[in-house]
Formats: sequence, structure tokens, C-alpha cells
Amino acid sequence: MLLVTSSITVPVGFFFYMPDPALKQWDKEDKRLKKRGIAKKDRPIKPERDSAYPTKTEIALGLLKEFKVAHSLIKIKGVLA
Repeated sequence: MLLVTSSITVPVGFFFYMPDPALKQWDKEDKRLKKRGIAKKDRPIKPERDSAYPTKTEIALGLLKEFKVAHSLIKIKGVLA
């Protein structure tokens, strides 16, 4: 995440995104089965998302919350993502 002012841009936090391996594997298999013409009812159901692998949106919101707590005097007027 970056802090942008009229004169400088300062990085204020970071987090590395990693996709859920189970969902990634399911998606790959689902695409393969779709290509072979397998009906949806005959394909495996989508697994539940593991909370150990947050989405990019969840990561961004977490970074904003951390920034707000750490720098409560700074007012955020807009976010560009």
C-alpha cells in the first residue's frame, strides 16, 4: 500500500498474496472436466475457502485497517486500487 501526497509517494505497508492451493487445484480440474464436456452435476463441488489464504480484497482491507490504527491522525480521502 502506498501513501500518496501532492509531493511524494511513500509505501506504508505490504503483504504477499498466495492463492488457496485447494481452490487453485479444483479450478484447474474443473476447467479440464468442462473441456471434456462433463456436466456440472457430475463435477466435484467447489471447496470452501481456507481462511489461511485471504483474498486480495481481504488483504487490502486489512492493510487499510492497520494503517488507520497506526496513523489515526491521517485522514484518508481516497483509495486507488
